[in-house]
Order: sequence, then C-alpha cells, then structure tokens
Amino acid sequence: MLNVVRDFPAARTACKKALDIYRQLATEQPEVYLPDVAGILNNLGNLLRNVRDFAAARSAYEEALDIYRQLAAEQPAAYMPDVARTLNNLGNLLIVVHNFTAARTAYEEALEIRRQLATEQPEVYLQDVAMTLNRSEERRGGKEWRSRWPADH
Repeated sequence: MLNVVRDFPAARTACKKALDIYRQLATEQPEVYLPDVAGILNNLGNLLRNVRDFAAARSAYEEALDIYRQLAAEQPAAYMPDVARTLNNLGNLLIVVHNFTAARTAYEEALEIRRQLATEQPEVYLQDVAMTLNRSEERRGGKEWRSRWPADH
C-alpha cells in the first residue's frame, strides 16, 4: 500500500523488515517460507526500480529468480509462472539500464515459459504471452531502442 501512495522510503523500509522476518522463518521452514522470500524480493525489485536504485533492484530480482528456479525444480506447475514473471521484470529493468542483450535473453526465456504454460492452460496464461510479446516488441520497436536492440530479435 505504501508503494501505491508513493511513500517509497516507508515502503522500502517495510519491505526490508518483512524480508528479514521471512528470511528468518525460511531458515527453519524453507518449504513454507521460501516462496514468500522470493515474492518479497520480486516486489522489492519493483520498488527499487521505481526509485531508480537499479543495482539493488537487479540484485533483488536475481535473488528472487534463483529461489523461484529452485522451487520450480521441485514443483514446476506452482513456480514456473513466478520464474517467468520475475524474468519479465528483470527484462524491464535491463532495458532501463541499456543492457539490451541481457534484456532480450530474459524476455525470451520468460516468453518460452509462458508459451509452454499457455499450451497447458491458455485461459490462464495466454494473456501473459501477449504481455511479454508486447513488452519485448514495445521496447524493440520504439525508435529510441531500435538502434540498440540486437537485430536478430
């Protein structure tokens, strides 16, 4: 809620406190609390991107992605959507910091996952395929990005 009312410093503090609590809980019951740690990290990445703390945002997304990948290895149906969402968020950040090759890689992996999910449950995941396609094409198609985006995309 603090992020919605644009009280970013308070939102950042609250996120970090929640993250500390969930990290502690995850040391004792990782199967229960690791998904919460990853979710908070992903949200924190969004918040940090909004306040232009790009290095910290990237770190948060990458840690969330590592956790979601670990969880998806055990329960793919439950966590692959989170892997794709975090990759998409990471791609958005990488565009902002002009790391176009890494952004393309993140978007392509997110798109591959989302396409697979959509073949299994199109009513749930097809809109995510469209969103990732739109974001990657929007970033690629804008004239400010066109000259920097890898040509073979």
